[in-house]
Amino acid sequence: MGLEKSSFKGKFFIDTAPLIYFIEGNEKYQEVLDRFFKSNQQGLSILYSSALTLTELLVHPMKLNREDLVQKYELILTQSQYFELIPLDVEIAKLASKLRVKYGLKTPDAIQIGTSIQVGCDFFLTNDLGLRKVTEAKVIIMDNLHKLEK
Repeated sequence: MGLEKSSFKGKFFIDTAPLIYFIEGNEKYQEVLDRFFKSNQQGLSILYSSALTLTELLVHPMKLNREDLVQKYELILTQSQYFELIPLDVEIAKLASKLRVKYGLKTPDAIQIGTSIQVGCDFFLTNDLGLRKVTEAKVIIMDNLHKLEK
């Protein structure tokens, strides 16, 4: 399927790993992620992530003293017209607490899923298999992303 025919539709929350795969050109996922982000640029989908994603993305480049990657990640997450970064607020924090209690999630995972739910996303794109147990969000694992194309 060519990029011009991509048709991912809806509101998507993007967890940290898929963003790393896309930005760094992960060979396993590059083709489907290219189609995915092309759909977003065509206005077929809306993409969200949380401020926590920025924290997680910047750690490795900072450890490597790769200011170029730090700036690249920050630019993509904070200046893109196709992507909205959601700040943590009290409502998300309370929802994340409830999710931690219900599912035994780690705090970062609960914040990510909680943000997705609070924003009203249709899908939560991740590569964390453990998040499939959360029933309040439609969790899509990277290996299944292609199944959303119509």
